[in-house]
Amino acid sequence: MDARLEVAAKAGDIEALYSLLKEDSYLLERIDAVPFIDTPLHIAASAGHVYFALEIMRLKPSYAATKLNQDGFSPIHLALQNGKSQMVLRLVEMNRGLVQVQGREGKTRLHFSVEYDMVDVLAKFLSVCPKAIQILTIRKETALHIAVKNDNLEAVKLLLGWLDHVDKDVVLKLADDEGNTVLHMATSKNQIEMVRLFINGADVNAKNLVGLTALDVLENQKQLANEKLQRMLLRGGALKGSSLPSIPTNKDAMKTKMSWHEKFLISDFRKKLYMSNDERNTMLVVAVLFATANYQAILNNPYMYEDLSFMLFSFVNHVAFLASMFEIYLYLPKGRMVLQLVVLMVVCFALLMSTWKFLMIEMAFLILVYYPKLLVHYLKWLSKSKQLQLLDLPWNNLVGTIPARLGHFDSLFYLDISNNSLNGAIPESITGLKGLIDRDISLEEPFPDFPFFMQRNVTIRGLQYNRNLVLIRNLKKLLWT
Repeated sequence: MDARLEVAAKAGDIEALYSLLKEDSYLLERIDAVPFIDTPLHIAASAGHVYFALEIMRLKPSYAATKLNQDGFSPIHLALQNGKSQMVLRLVEMNRGLVQVQGREGKTRLHFSVEYDMVDVLAKFLSVCPKAIQILTIRKETALHIAVKNDNLEAVKLLLGWLDHVDKDVVLKLADDEGNTVLHMATSKNQIEMVRLFINGADVNAKNLVGLTALDVLENQKQLANEKLQRMLLRGGALKGSSLPSIPTNKDAMKTKMSWHEKFLISDFRKKLYMSNDERNTMLVVAVLFATANYQAILNNPYMYEDLSFMLFSFVNHVAFLASMFEIYLYLPKGRMVLQLVVLMVVCFALLMSTWKFLMIEMAFLILVYYPKLLVHYLKWLSKSKQLQLLDLPWNNLVGTIPARLGHFDSLFYLDISNNSLNGAIPESITGLKGLIDRDISLEEPFPDFPFFMQRNVTIRGLQYNRNLVLIRNLKKLLWT
C-alpha cells in the first residue's frame, strides 16, 4: 500500500485521500486485489477516525464486507479490539450485514462484542442482525459460550433476555465441538450466577462427548465441589450421566419397522406438501362445508335421543365433524394459532348433540380412545416437524426444483442438497433459510435440539434423524418422491 495513503488513514485526512486518488484512480483497486492486507479502512477503524472510515467504506464497500488482514481480522474486528464503539456502530449502520461476517476462527462481530464485553454494541448488533446469533465459530461456540468463557455476566444477561424476547431459547441447548453446553462451561468455572440463569432454559442432563452431564463436571473437579452449585443443579433436576439412558444409534433406529401411524403421517404429509394454494383453498372450502352440514344436522335434529338409530347417526356425525375440523386446522397457515378455537367448537358440538346420558357415554369413549391418539399423533408430529433446522440430503439422486412446501419448517436455516440434480431458486416461502451448503458434510455433533438427527457421532451420508423425538422417519420420501 502507498505509504502516503497509510499516513492519511492514520491521520484521518480525507483531503489527502482524494489528492492521492487524483494521482492514481486505481489506488484502492490494487489494494482490493490483494487477498489479505491492512486496507486504509483497517487503519482508520483501529485509530477511530470515523469520517475517514465512512468515506473509504462508501468508495470501497468490499473493504468492510469481505477484506481481512493477515491476522484474519476485518476493520470492525479491529475497531472492537481497540474499543472504538462509535466507529463500529456507524459502520454497521451503513451495512447491517457486516455483523454476520466471520473473521479469524470463524468469529463474527457479534462474537467479538461479547468477548470484549461491549454490551451496548452487542445490543445494537442483535437488533440490526438477529440471524447472527445462529452463527458458530470453528469450535462450534455460540455467543453465549464465548460470554461464559470470558466471565462476561452482563453479556450473558443481555443475550438471555434477547433470546427470551425472540423465542430462540434453542441456542441455550447448543453444544460446542466437545459437546459442552453453556451449562457445562458455567459449572466448570463455578459461575453460580450464570448457572442460576441457565438452569431453567438449558438441558440440565445434556451429555458432552465423554458422557458427562453438568453434575458430573462439577463432581469431577479437582478442588472441593461447590455445595451451593451442587444443590442448585439437583433442584433443577440434574442427574449423573451414568443414571441416564443411552442414546439409540442411527443404525438401530433404521432397522426398526415403520408403524402404521408413521406410514399414515408420511403419506398424509407428502400429499399436503405438494398441494398448490388453489388445491389447499379448495380443500378448506370443502372441509368447512362438511363441518357446517354436520353442525346443522345436529341443530335441526328431531331430539330422538333414546332411539338407537339416532344415536348411531349422532356418533358418525360427530366423527365426520371432528375429521372436518382437523382438516381445517391442518390446512390453515400457522394452524396451531387456531387450536383453541377448534377445540371449543368441537366441545360445543358435543354438547349440542347429546342428552346428559348419551353425552357421558360419548365423551367417555372419545376421551379414553379417540381424542388422545389423534391429538397426540398430530400435534406432536406438527410441533416437532416445524422445528427442523438442518436438512442433510447430499448424494440422494434428487431431481427437479426445491419444493416450496419446505416453508412449512419455520426454523430451517441450513439445507444440504449437494451432488443432486436440482435446479431453480430457493422458494420465497422458505423465509428462514440462511443458505445452501455446497459441499458434502458429516454431522459429527449436530445441535442437540435438531429433532430429526441423532445427537451423537452421526457420520452417515443422507438423512439422519432421531426416531425417539419425531414420528416422521424419512423426509426424503416426503419431499422428493
